[in-house]
Amino acid sequence: MYFQIAGSNVRIGGTMHCVPKGKPLAHWVHDAINWARVIYLEHDKYESDRGLFAPPGSPPLAQRLPLSWPRIKHKYPFDRFRLDYLSKRRPFALTADVLDLIPLDEGVEQLAMARSRAIPPGVKLSVVSSFPSWMMETEDNVSHEETT
Repeated sequence: MYFQIAGSNVRIGGTMHCVPKGKPLAHWVHDAINWARVIYLEHDKYESDRGLFAPPGSPPLAQRLPLSWPRIKHKYPFDRFRLDYLSKRRPFALTADVLDLIPLDEGVEQLAMARSRAIPPGVKLSVVSSFPSWMMETEDNVSHEETT
């Protein structure tokens, strides 16, 4: 997405976090980053990555996903380290790890961050908000319980 406010120097570009592997970024991305004085990121990457893991004290995935967890264990029968890593993820994050999704490349954020570290100093980055606190503090309430 790319928007320009008529009669101004304001441009707004929406980005994808990832793109299909080997596909180029939109043609205007490099120009937009070069023209920008400030780029506002949606959230801090560290906080976002941390939000992919279940909060401390959450019940194990094997308890919350009694039908799916045995299948996940079956997919990685000789990889205890991967299973340990997967068992700490939130269910929504787990799906990207265990499903055979299409290969992806990093999206626009990595390019913007690299430009901001350029010498001479490039574009200034600013984070709009931190990862929502409710994502960090609450359980994700996912289970295989049947509903009627």
